[in-house]
Amino acid sequence: MTSIAISADDFGLLQGKVALVTGGGNGIGSALVELLASKGSKVVFVDLEEKQSSALAQRLSVKYGKGSVNFIRANVLDWQSLRASFEYAFELFGTIDLVIPVAGILETRDFLEMELDPVTGLLQEPSYLSFDINIKGVMNTVKLALHYFSKSPKKDVKRRLTLVDSTSGYFGGLGQLSYKASKHGVTGVLRTLVNYTEQYGFVINAIAPSYTETYMMGPLKETWAQQGGPKNTPEQVAAAIAQISVDPQAQGQCWLIVNGKLTEIEKKIQSLAPVWCGEENLAQLGKGKQILDFIGNYPLPKKREVFNDHENDAKL
Repeated sequence: MTSIAISADDFGLLQGKVALVTGGGNGIGSALVELLASKGSKVVFVDLEEKQSSALAQRLSVKYGKGSVNFIRANVLDWQSLRASFEYAFELFGTIDLVIPVAGILETRDFLEMELDPVTGLLQEPSYLSFDINIKGVMNTVKLALHYFSKSPKKDVKRRLTLVDSTSGYFGGLGQLSYKASKHGVTGVLRTLVNYTEQYGFVINAIAPSYTETYMMGPLKETWAQQGGPKNTPEQVAAAIAQISVDPQAQGQCWLIVNGKLTEIEKKIQSLAPVWCGEENLAQLGKGKQILDFIGNYPLPKKREVFNDHENDAKL
């Protein structure tokens, strides 16, 4: 595999771009917001935490120019509030050029912990907050991004969407079932949307950081350091996001980042499909793809009647 050096050579392309970042109030998100602002981008960032985020926006606006960094409180799971953040950015700058959904959390309780109701003794429902934020939040952001990309002027300019995946989106391992499942979902978003880039006129890529020094490391941080585990800083990950977001050659790529070093993995995995899928299977699947290409899309079935009365029922 070919390693990619973190380089600021293309960062000049960020000058004057309008970027919307979710989860921009801390960790990788805040490092990214500052990097974008330092390179001349106009930034609107979204976060739930208000006090820290407002202070960040104020500090960076003083440092990089009034109005260069703007914070709006929104929940990536709440369609109306997230849509309002996109509308705010679009009305403020008249375009949105770059969208980066950074917002994501790790579960705080093991999904496989069998917690029983103290009264009934029945198994309690697990929390899906991490899963929802990490995948539903991304899909909400992606749909809004494509809509506002289409509304932006200069149709000859391709807008860019950069997903924040994870090594957990490519590997298994102990623990973090909700997080790993959601990040595998982000990989699926990348692999699906790359087929729509010409139709919608945008560029999509992703980065997959390994362990990064944010709050997510939690109790693991000390032991990880003592044992010499690989790690990234938020600034290194932010630099990787910025780089792939302007790389003129990148399309449908995912850059793994370990110890601050970058390696493209998605194209390599796809090139090895005959090995892991089998040439005969791949040929048969290729016939299916040809049929779908001929149709132009995957025709969706009608909704089954049993779901009509439960469209918004969270219990389903």
